[in-house]
Amino acid sequence: MPKADCRSPLDEKSQLLLARFRAGDVRAAEEIYNRYAQRLLGAARRRLSRRLAARIDAEDVVQSAYRSFFRRASGGDYELQRGGDLWRLLVRIVLHKLLKQVEHHTAAKRSVRREVAAESQLLQALQLACRQPSAEQTVALADELAQVLSLLSEVERSMFEMRLQGCEYQEIALETARSERTVRRFFSRLKQLLNERFAAATATHRAAAVAGPGEESNPETPLRYDDYRLLRMLGAGGMGKAYAAIDEQSNRSVAVKVLHKARLDDEQAVDRFAREARIVSRLEHRNIVKVHGLGRLPDGGHFMVFDLVEGRDLSQVIRQRIVQPDEACKIVASVAEAIEHAHRQGVIHCDLKPSNVLLDAQGRVAVTDFGLARVCATSDEQRSFDDREYIAGTAGYMAPEQIDASFGAIGPRTDVYGLGGILYSLFAGRPPYEGATADAILAKVTSQSERPRLLCELRADASAALSELCARCLAKRPEDRYASARAFADALIRI
Repeated sequence: MPKADCRSPLDEKSQLLLARFRAGDVRAAEEIYNRYAQRLLGAARRRLSRRLAARIDAEDVVQSAYRSFFRRASGGDYELQRGGDLWRLLVRIVLHKLLKQVEHHTAAKRSVRREVAAESQLLQALQLACRQPSAEQTVALADELAQVLSLLSEVERSMFEMRLQGCEYQEIALETARSERTVRRFFSRLKQLLNERFAAATATHRAAAVAGPGEESNPETPLRYDDYRLLRMLGAGGMGKAYAAIDEQSNRSVAVKVLHKARLDDEQAVDRFAREARIVSRLEHRNIVKVHGLGRLPDGGHFMVFDLVEGRDLSQVIRQRIVQPDEACKIVASVAEAIEHAHRQGVIHCDLKPSNVLLDAQGRVAVTDFGLARVCATSDEQRSFDDREYIAGTAGYMAPEQIDASFGAIGPRTDVYGLGGILYSLFAGRPPYEGATADAILAKVTSQSERPRLLCELRADASAALSELCARCLAKRPEDRYASARAFADALIRI
């Protein structure tokens, strides 16, 4: 039975009113309505932006909330304890109804220039109070909230969330069993923290404006953030978040990847982000996701625009179904052809794995995420990113030479190892090496005594020839693998 956790001493009549209503007293229902209706209507209206208020009738929401309350209360669903406050119960019902209406009116088309449905209930509560957020404000808000919340304790986070949902200091104090003075002091400190963060972000923005787009926005003309309308979030990772978007200049669907705000002070992360765009811009292949360029947000953040591939990555495919041998070979051969093209342009991917290979509805394969790629050329850029003390990649799919230089140099055969890892996962449903920790996995990768099981031992439909081909790709020494992605693809096609 739902119970209103109402500890407020302010409304001593709540229990009596509810008891009278449940006993069939019609006047009690009228008194409950008249006592709270106007306050509830004001609370609902305060949480609607101008645009949402034009589509959502706050009075209808309050009336619907009352109907739900009276229907459930007459059945005995609600019970107030210790002289609890009926107001708090009613306002929660109203806010629940209001959020449902907002979700309904923003589900058909979400635009970050207008009323964007947020990525969480917390952001939904914020959205009710904001006024036509722009694209950069929406992205910055998500990152800023994540960072601020990470600095708070569990109780402080609860206070923050309740305040965003419109609760007064007194309500927050009662809910969290803290004094109202403690709550006010917390929000005073929080306001100071937010002001400091805003000042820092403003300084970064001004510095970025003075410095200009910088090298990271080349090789093409820097992209303008306001040329893109974000539609929905596609996913998030350690480096940033990706959104499906519309390029309003060409009316073309694209994907926009935004570097996490927390990464802006990490020079290596920023360089990797910019390098990915510079590297992929030189690659023109139907099986490589095309990058259109880089841009800067007003707060100094970075974003990248690339082709939108509507589909799933191979890690999702593997989790959802068994991939048949013919399909697996066809997919990996397409990946190998794309990687061969990259190698001819002097680019080594260095992070081939199922989640970096996309498969659209028509079955077209697209390789993505060249963030760890290395350029096979003598240049300052190459030297700065060929530091063997910097180990980067995904443990279960990394070649031994990426971990230990004694195995040899990183080169095209490193990606041949990655191709073998993808082929292996399509049959086994897991990477070639697994372990409880990343260190345990890396130890297996570099151990001469450790070998992944043969494909034919894992699946009856894997031929001996295919098993041998995969094992050759996963050889510990680079010289024991296929010499190129092209040679591997040719061998795969012949099977």
